[in-house]
Amino acid sequence: MQMDLPEIQAPVQDQLTAIYRVIEEKFSDPLPTVKRILHKSPVNRGKLIRPTLMFLLAGARDCRDPQLVRIATEMEMLHLSSLIHDDVMDHSTMRRGRRSLNMDEGNQMSILWGDHLFVNAFRGLNATGRGVAVSVAMDVAAQMIEGQMLELDHQNDLDTGLGTYMEIISMKTGALFAGIARISASLPAPLPADADAFAAFGNALGVLFQIRDDLIDIISPGSGKDRFRDLQEGKITLPVILLLQQQKRRTRRLIQVRDYSAVEELLRSSGVLHEVEDRIAQLSGECRDFLVELPDSTFRHSLLGMVDFIGARDY
Repeated sequence: MQMDLPEIQAPVQDQLTAIYRVIEEKFSDPLPTVKRILHKSPVNRGKLIRPTLMFLLAGARDCRDPQLVRIATEMEMLHLSSLIHDDVMDHSTMRRGRRSLNMDEGNQMSILWGDHLFVNAFRGLNATGRGVAVSVAMDVAAQMIEGQMLELDHQNDLDTGLGTYMEIISMKTGALFAGIARISASLPAPLPADADAFAAFGNALGVLFQIRDDLIDIISPGSGKDRFRDLQEGKITLPVILLLQQQKRRTRRLIQVRDYSAVEELLRSSGVLHEVEDRIAQLSGECRDFLVELPDSTFRHSLLGMVDFIGARDY
């Protein structure tokens, strides 16, 4: 039976709760403007998927680094900063079931808030004294930015190939998961770990997360985001790429006239959605193959549950 998110997070719930204390400390004496933005764009309302991954992977190695919670918090702040910038670039109206910050405060203030989170994340990481975390996060940030640039370069490009799409999501999403896994493998712990193998697993999990996200954009009205937002923004994702390969002329025409409901119907009737699910299952299998090699523990059990959750979620 598939685990739900609270079950997955149960072994590390104390650490996840501690994240909120770190966040409260980070923003304990904000400027009035920052206080207002925090109210409109809270930094403590997410599912905490990425910190959960870090804590579970570290727990699987019996890592008890006292800076682990701080590192996980700052990596989450790095993630949140990217979401704020994404919403500006994509002209998004919704984020996590509520109005996006750029809708309430405008693009300029939103960009500054994203920058604020970004800078403070690195300031916090530097304060941990864990050089590996700072170094990995710098590499992650560079890849995420380059992935965003590559995606922008292929905006509305209906000839975007599968290889280009995979490169974009590996950089934009997979890089952060990979960085979190690499840090988890690199911190001192009783059980040794291959940092490259951990990072490869993290990247695969991040790619799995993004492909599922791209599918949710089409099939899930309850995700808390605008439906068909990817197509509206000119993002050519896996379902559309596969449909273009199968029925190029018809798909192009429907996208050009913005008949997104018809695109959805075609995706369902053509079998493309099943093909995407097959790719999700393949990636899930690769992630599970890595995890079963870890020592048996509640942490490994939750990690396996996380893979299933990420691959099957509808929000």
